[in-house]
Amino acid sequence: MSGMKRTGRPTKEESRVLTGDLLGVAAEMFLDRGYRATSIEAVAAEARVAKKTIYAQFGGKAGLFRAVYQSIAERRGKLLPLGDPGPGREGLIRRAEAIVEGAFERHALQFNQLLMREGASFPELQQITAEITEIHISAPLKAYFARELPDASDDRLSFLAEAFINVLLGRYIGLVSQPGISSLRAWYTKERIEALCDLYWHGCRSS
Repeated sequence: MSGMKRTGRPTKEESRVLTGDLLGVAAEMFLDRGYRATSIEAVAAEARVAKKTIYAQFGGKAGLFRAVYQSIAERRGKLLPLGDPGPGREGLIRRAEAIVEGAFERHALQFNQLLMREGASFPELQQITAEITEIHISAPLKAYFARELPDASDDRLSFLAEAFINVLLGRYIGLVSQPGISSLRAWYTKERIEALCDLYWHGCRSS
């Protein structure tokens, strides 16, 4: 963190930097302490900002968590070609590879572990992550299937997108809270991903 003393109304650039710094501090504190034990007061002190600044910008701890998780999703999105996966089977494979890569990104993995530990106690965390996952993964998948299956109903497209995520990441989800989860990345070989996609590709087109 910078030791600069901030006075007066920040410029747009200063606000952008301040927000980025604040989200970085909050992310590390959520991961180190957990959601329950992280307070707005502690984040404000560590980031050297006023509590009222956090409340004004994010509304509270849940809003701050949303912003942190959103920033992780956006950063991950810069690495993943989700916007234009291409058509057909190859497009599905590229999308699957991108989703897997994103799931093992350091912060994404750590936040998923946090959700497994504390999600049941804080339903707002589950809602936040579900909404952001919908925007960054489910909705683009649904759009992809809509192009491939133009006659499919909206309900079917939603089901296909949700089921694809579950099929692809089922093993990851089941083991994400276990020690050594990072080693599971080696299980997701290109051959396995292609085999999963082939099963899904032929199944959804023939059903």
